[in-house]
Amino acid sequence: MREIAQILGVTPSSLRDQLRTGEMVLLPERVGSAGLCVQFGWTRSAQSLYRRKGVLPPPDGQDGRALWWWQETIDSWVEATELYWCPDCHHAFVAAAGAREHWTRVHG
Repeated sequence: MREIAQILGVTPSSLRDQLRTGEMVLLPERVGSAGLCVQFGWTRSAQSLYRRKGVLPPPDGQDGRALWWWQETIDSWVEATELYWCPDCHHAFVAAAGAREHWTRVHG
């Protein structure tokens, strides 16, 4: 983030604020850990577990401690991975057993 801010001639905190408010957009689109949680209906702990176990592709980059992926990386991963989606709450599971357990526990 620091290098991008320097190229743009702004401070890193100003760049973060402009990105947060939508005043500035960096393309291609990047997805952070929170974005993955929203996109797939995961908790932070589930997303972290999937990342540590190698279920998710390696992050494309890191800003400080925050990991991020290009949206294209995630889209390619989704195409190559069999995900099991809950039809009621649209949460994604990487295993059929997880989807069944969710369905029984939450919707059963």
